[in-house]
Amino acid sequence: MAIYPAILFVSGILAGLAGFFVFITNRKNFLNQFWLLASLSLVGWLFGYGIGFTPDQKIAIFSEKIMDIGSVFIPIFTAYFFTILIGDYQKEKKILLVNSFIGAVFIILILFTNFFFRGLGEFVPSMGYYLFDYGWAYYPFIAWFIASVSRFSYRLYSASRRKNLDPLKKQQIRFVFWGFLLLFISGSINFLLDYITIPFYFNLLVPFYLVFIGLAIIRNKLFDIKIIATEFLVFFMGFILLILPFLMPNYKLVIAECAVFIIYCFIGFLLIKTTMGEVNAKENFEQKVQERTKELEQSKKVAEDRAAELEKWYKLTIGREVRMAELKDKIKEMEEKIE
Repeated sequence: MAIYPAILFVSGILAGLAGFFVFITNRKNFLNQFWLLASLSLVGWLFGYGIGFTPDQKIAIFSEKIMDIGSVFIPIFTAYFFTILIGDYQKEKKILLVNSFIGAVFIILILFTNFFFRGLGEFVPSMGYYLFDYGWAYYPFIAWFIASVSRFSYRLYSASRRKNLDPLKKQQIRFVFWGFLLLFISGSINFLLDYITIPFYFNLLVPFYLVFIGLAIIRNKLFDIKIIATEFLVFFMGFILLILPFLMPNYKLVIAECAVFIIYCFIGFLLIKTTMGEVNAKENFEQKVQERTKELEQSKKVAEDRAAELEKWYKLTIGREVRMAELKDKIKEMEEKIE
């Protein structure tokens, strides 16, 4: 049954890599920060489940704590992520704080009481997994989890239908909505495992939320990232090549796989460096174009101001000459009358 924890561990690693690479591209971006926190929450939940596939009771209890804490943080940080993405952070700030406070209460109950988790239940040999004995606080947690995820997901969906919203932002929100909807549905089935013994095949769907996020990054510039696709692809393939030597049946293949991994790291480094160089060159060119455009706009404004001054001077000069001509005509008329 090792396939089940393997699915969870791989999903957790992918989630962690996605969060990390988005964060390092722009550490100061509020949206990127909460994407990282949401990703780490998911990593905790997935790794907690993966570690739980063991007959060792102490490890199983430890994994349950990690999994539960990750489950509490998921609706907290995804709520922040959603509201920042749609631009409703200030409007939802108080609700977010209340949501975070409720989550903090559950974490205290998990760590310091047996109201949430009372101990291990029956061991299921066919899955290598302990069922858990939950206390009364577990059920309000499920209700809060569903209510929080549903509310903020609905806010996200509603934002994608706003008529006055930028079309690019709409597409970003739609990809994020469908990706997280798939994640929440496939992940929430785990809540049933303590009541129904079912295989973990549905966990195969968990990492597919990253497909929607990747499309939003590549097609709609989510997180304002230009090179994340290249970085993620290189590191993901590097991770696969890194674990392959441990699966080889003999040392010759292990050495060959290690050599392939080293060569790939070198090629991947050059690929990322080249991509970053191209992006930086493009950004520098765009910046120079913007600066030149700004200079031209300033020159145009100066020229328009100068033209306005000249026009004003011209009107004053012509007006004075016309006035002088009229005075000359009057003087001439008066001279003719005197004669």
